[in-house]
Amino acid sequence: MTVMIRAYHTADYDQVAALFIRINRELAPDHMREQFEQYIAMVIDDELKQLSDIFSAAKRNAFWVVEADSRIVGMFGIEACDAKRTELRRMYLDKPYRGRGIARHMLTCAEARARELDFATIVEYRRGAERRNRLLSQKRISPRQN
Repeated sequence: MTVMIRAYHTADYDQVAALFIRINRELAPDHMREQFEQYIAMVIDDELKQLSDIFSAAKRNAFWVVEADSRIVGMFGIEACDAKRTELRRMYLDKPYRGRGIARHMLTCAEARARELDFATIVEYRRGAERRNRLLSQKRISPRQN
């Protein structure tokens, strides 16, 4: 199996949206299915349709897809928080591809780009139903080697 991480293109939208739907439905507890469906619809109508703009290089952001078996099986991005911190965003990987070290490559890619953009730290937040952010992790990025 060949796995390739590459920059997102607008032509990827349908597969990225389908991946987002699949994984969020997989994550939804039975008692919260309706809320997850509302969340999925909201994100698709808002953020996913604007990925190229939100994650533009001009904003010091980036978004990638993971291809395997001739389809998109993962996605992730980084979005600037401030001059020194970037946030890891929308990191998803299809269930059959988990446990194979692909997520580690995704993180390495995000860290390398963050380093190129002179960020010092990558943070991960989990957004709650009330849109309050809770810090899950924070990782210092070693400076670029010249």
